[in-house]
Amino acid sequence: MKKFKLLVLAMCLILSLGLLTACGGSGSDGGSDSDTAKAKIILVLEDGTEKPYDIETKEGTSVRDALYEAKLIDDENYGAMFVATIDGNTADAMADGVTWLPCDKDGNELEHELEVDSICFLDFIAVNDGDEIYLKYYTVPTFED
Repeated sequence: MKKFKLLVLAMCLILSLGLLTACGGSGSDGGSDSDTAKAKIILVLEDGTEKPYDIETKEGTSVRDALYEAKLIDDENYGAMFVATIDGNTADAMADGVTWLPCDKDGNELEHELEVDSICFLDFIAVNDGDEIYLKYYTVPTFED
C-alpha cells in the first residue's frame, strides 16, 4: 500500500511539473505573437466625439479585461456589474440611465454569446486582432405604462 501511495504521489508530481512547463512559455523568451490581438476601442461620447484607443491584448480577451489591462478602467469599474467610467468619461446606468453600448462603426450592436441585449455585457464580447469596437454613450430605454 505504501508503494502505491508513493507511485501516485510521484505521478502527481510529474503531471504538475508538466502542466507548469506547458503554461509557462508565453513570455518574451519564446512566446508567440500569433495570439496577440491589436485592436481599436473607440469611445463615442454624448456629443458624438470619438476617442480612439489602440489596445494590445491576448486574442479573445473580453472588452472589460482589455480596458482594464490598458488602464482605461479602474478596480471599481472592473469589479462592477456595469462599467460606468472609461478613461474619465462616465455613462452611469444606475445613476443617470445611460451606459456604454458595444457596437460596430455603423452603430449595430455587437454579437455575443448571451441571448439578451449586450448593453454593458463587456465580459461577453471578445477582442480579436484588427477589431474596431465602438462603445457608444447610450440612453437606456425605459418602460413606461
